[in-house]
Amino acid sequence: MRSQARGLLLSALLGALLLPAAPPATAQRRSAPRAAAPAAALHKLFEEEWEWRMREFPTFASTLGDRRYNDRWADVSVEAYEARHRHRLETLRRLRSIDRTRLSAADRLNYDLFRQDLEQNLEGHRFGFYLMPVHQRNGVQSAEELA
Repeated sequence: MRSQARGLLLSALLGALLLPAAPPATAQRRSAPRAAAPAAALHKLFEEEWEWRMREFPTFASTLGDRRYNDRWADVSVEAYEARHRHRLETLRRLRSIDRTRLSAADRLNYDLFRQDLEQNLEGHRFGFYLMPVHQRNGVQSAEELA
């Protein structure tokens, strides 16, 4: 039920974002087949990435109300961090394969923000901050935030 509510909320938010940027209906009909493939690929990538994040970071999913992964903790092994890094490299490759110029203004903005988040995460990986799992903002001292 929460999944359906989240889906409706995401649909409503996406609709609200696209509404102001929507061209006249006749222009939409002419350009719909041309723009549909990149937009569909982008939305599919976003959905897959969202589900991946919920699985990889179950406590984050729980804080958002997604209780599907309440039976586990995030894998904090070095191997898991390296696997996540490889996943993000592949996700960035997939994102770059989508023709940004054929997206709506709202989708271009989402594309740019998503790309920036991936690139910053990938760039930060080289510093190895994931090897410091306890610091002033994260660790066992903040476990009460999970409830």
